[in-house]
Amino acid sequence: MKISVIIPVYNGEKYIVEALDSVFNQTYPASEIIVVDDGSTDGTAELLKAYADKIHYVYQENAGVSSARNTGIKLASGDYIAFLDHDDLFTTNKFEVSLKLFSDNPMLDYIVSMWKCKFENIESDDYFNHVKDCHQGILLGAHLFRKRVFEIVGLFNVAFRVGEDTDFLLRCVNAGLKYINSNDVVLYYRRHETNITKSANYQVDNRKVTLQLLRNSILSRRAST
Repeated sequence: MKISVIIPVYNGEKYIVEALDSVFNQTYPASEIIVVDDGSTDGTAELLKAYADKIHYVYQENAGVSSARNTGIKLASGDYIAFLDHDDLFTTNKFEVSLKLFSDNPMLDYIVSMWKCKFENIESDDYFNHVKDCHQGILLGAHLFRKRVFEIVGLFNVAFRVGEDTDFLLRCVNAGLKYINSNDVVLYYRRHETNITKSANYQVDNRKVTLQLLRNSILSRRAST
């Protein structure tokens, strides 16, 4: 079972090595790691030259995270696709526990697992002792998808500046794809000062978009019954 990992990165020189290490250290190895550089202007490209034999590096002009993910999906050759933002971290057993669930439930299209926050202002290598409660939600890094999902529902909508993940997952639900919620923690979501999600404007816009997407999804499902 081949897993393709897609990492979109934009000006990620501070975090990208840790993100990659969390993929390299998996108990079940990824078949390929596709890093899509979305027009970084910092030292990301130079830094990643050291990993040329371990990753598939692709540079594109800045077009947003949805476009970067779509580029990775088109290049992916794996049976499964995992996403990792350049500042987040996989737990070492993410692939192992997720693939076991797929093996035990062969009709599944994707898995939704748990994630925890990792706060940058805490000086420690012991992630387990310095993270808050578990969460389960729309963070794509906590999912694992069969590649066929993208053949069924399509790619990410590049028109969305925020809420692109919500839009995609609602399309999965509306298409009747099968998934389960897992209690396994598979992702550490890093909280730091430059998180785009910390922006007040982002939070307001994301809330508006999410509510509209949910409303559209409900109306669509009602219309089809």
